[in-house]
Amino acid sequence: MKYQAYFYGRQRGAIGIFHQCSATVEAESVEAARLKLYDTHEHISVARIEEVPQALRASDEGGDR
Repeated sequence: MKYQAYFYGRQRGAIGIFHQCSATVEAESVEAARLKLYDTHEHISVARIEEVPQALRASDEGGDR
């Protein structure tokens, strides 16, 4: 499943301030999606994680609407 996450943090390895971020990840569950954010970001304070609706996933993958 695809999840859209909105959080406060910074890109992994970056030096500097934290800021509002968003990222889309593929994972088995909301918890797995939260953990997957650490592949690309650090010092994460998750504000919200939402499953991307099936209709939007199909259009992202080039499928019919």
